[in-house]
Amino acid sequence: MRPQCFLAMGDSQLSKKQYTAAVTSFDKSIAINQESAAAYLNRGMAKQALKQHKTAIQDLLKAAALDADDSQGTIAAASSYEAMATTAIAEKKFDDAVISINQAIKLVPTKRAKYGKLAALVYSKLGLKLLEIGNTKSAETNFKNAIDHHSESAEAYAGLAQLSLNKDDFKVAADQYVKAAKLDRDVAVLYNKQAGRALGLFAETSLKKQQYATAAESLQLAATLNPAKGDYYNKLEAVAHNLSGYDLHRRSKFKDAIAEYSKAVKLDPNKAVSYRNRGYSYKSAGEYTKAIDDYTAAIKLDPNKSLAYKIRGEIRLLLTKDTDYSIVLSDLNKAAELAPTDAMAHYYLSFIYAACPDKFFRDPAKGLTHATKACDLTKHKNWEYLTMLAAAHAEGGMFEDAVKVCEKALELAPQANKAPIAVMRSYFMQNERLP
Repeated sequence: MRPQCFLAMGDSQLSKKQYTAAVTSFDKSIAINQESAAAYLNRGMAKQALKQHKTAIQDLLKAAALDADDSQGTIAAASSYEAMATTAIAEKKFDDAVISINQAIKLVPTKRAKYGKLAALVYSKLGLKLLEIGNTKSAETNFKNAIDHHSESAEAYAGLAQLSLNKDDFKVAADQYVKAAKLDRDVAVLYNKQAGRALGLFAETSLKKQQYATAAESLQLAATLNPAKGDYYNKLEAVAHNLSGYDLHRRSKFKDAIAEYSKAVKLDPNKAVSYRNRGYSYKSAGEYTKAIDDYTAAIKLDPNKSLAYKIRGEIRLLLTKDTDYSIVLSDLNKAAELAPTDAMAHYYLSFIYAACPDKFFRDPAKGLTHATKACDLTKHKNWEYLTMLAAAHAEGGMFEDAVKVCEKALELAPQANKAPIAVMRSYFMQNERLP
C-alpha cells in the first residue's frame, strides 16, 4: 500500500478522534516515506491528543524541519510544551515547568504574551518553593523573572513582598502587596490585609525613630486597606499622635501639641492618657477651663490615676478668682491617697492647710503633716517644699522652727527666688503668720 493511503487513513481516524489507530496509520506511512512532513505533523497531533507530549514534540519539530514554510508543527510543539508545563505545575515540578514553558516561548516568540503569563506563574511558584527552604536569593531571582515575563504577575509581587518583610523593609513590602492586590482582584482582600500588616510594622519602626507623622500616615492607610483591623490601627495611630504631641509639648509648641492630642482623642476616645496629655498642654497654654474639662474626662475613664487629680487640683489653685478650695482639697487628697509617695501632692495640700488665702481652710496640724511628708520624700532638698514646711510651723505657732526652715530654703533657692522667702522669714521672725 502506498504511504498516501496510510496517510489518508490516519487523517480520517484523527478527525474521528481515533488517536491510537491514527498513530498506527501514520507509523506505517512514515515507515514507507520518512520525508513526509504531513505524516509527522499529524502523528504529532495524534500523540498530543493522547498527551504523549514528549514524542509528540519530536514529530512536530520533525515536520517543521521538513517543511520550513509550514509553521503548524512549531506552533503545535509549543502547545505541547505549554501542556507539559501545566502538568509539571500541578505536580509541583517547577524546575521542569520552567524548562518547558521557556521552550514554548523560544519556539513561538510571537506568543510571548500568552506563554509569559504561564511562565510568570511557574517562576512565582518556584520562587515561593525556594523561599520556603530559605533560599532567598534564588527566590528573588525567580520572582523578578516572573515579572520580566509578565509585568502584571500579582503572585510575583506578593512573593517579593514576603522577601521584603523578611528583610524588615516594611514600607517596600506594603507597596508590593498593594501592587499585587491591584493586579489580582480575586485575592485583593488577602493582599491588602498583608499590606496593612506591613504598614503596621513600618509604623512601629517609625515610632521608634520618632517619625510620628510617617507612622500616623502609614496607619491611616493600613486601616483603609484592612478595615477588619481598623480599630487596632486607629488605636496605634492614636499612640503616634500622643507621642508627637509629647514631643511638641516638650518644645513648648503647645497649640501644635493640642492638635496632635485632639487627633488621638478622636481616634481612641476611650483612652484616658490622651485627655491627660491634652489637658496638660491646655494648662501650659493657659487655657485652664479646657484643661480641667480634659482631666475630668480622663478621671471618668481612669478614676485610679493620681496624676489627673493632682494636676486638676493644681489648675484649680491657679484659678485664683472664686476658687473653691473644698473642691481643690478633694482632688489633692484623692491624689495623695492614690499615690502616697507623690511629694508634689503633699506640697499642694500643705499650701492649702498652711497658707491658703481663705484662712477658713487652714489647718496647721494637717499642713505640718503634708509639708513634712513632701520634704521627707525629697530629702529636704526642695526649697519650695521647705517654704511650706516653714509656713506650717508658723501657722502652728512654732515661729523659731519656721525661721530655721526658711533659712534652709534660702540656702537652696536660686537667687531670683530668695527675696520672697526673705519676706516670709521676716513675718516669722516677728512671730506673725502668713497673711
